[in-house]
Amino acid sequence: MKKLIVLAAVMVLAGCAAPQSGLRLNDLRTRAYFRTERSVPFTSFAPIQMALFKHQAACGGDITFTASPRNASYAIVSSQKPPLDWRDTIVIDLTLMQDSPVRAHVYSYHAGTGAQIQKMFNAMIRPNVCVK
Repeated sequence: MKKLIVLAAVMVLAGCAAPQSGLRLNDLRTRAYFRTERSVPFTSFAPIQMALFKHQAACGGDITFTASPRNASYAIVSSQKPPLDWRDTIVIDLTLMQDSPVRAHVYSYHAGTGAQIQKMFNAMIRPNVCVK
């Protein structure tokens, strides 16, 4: 019986010690990967989410909106569906403040993503305009 308990404990500890593969979302949300900060001309997340649905219907693409499950004042817009490795994903953190425009903080592992970031903001603000 003791051997089983020791074996189970070793397996649990070995699982905890396994290295994480890929870049996690919280790793991406650091000063090193911060790209820009902007205001989005909406005072709620609903118009942003509707605009992204319209943009996807009109233009295609993988831009996704994900509301925070823990706090209704936070959401993210990402350049693709949430992956296991965030290295190739642009993330726009949205913060909702009462009676103020939505604040957006953009993170990207890769530099030189300004044009892609602008396309994501265009999708939120002008959803029927498709830019290749």
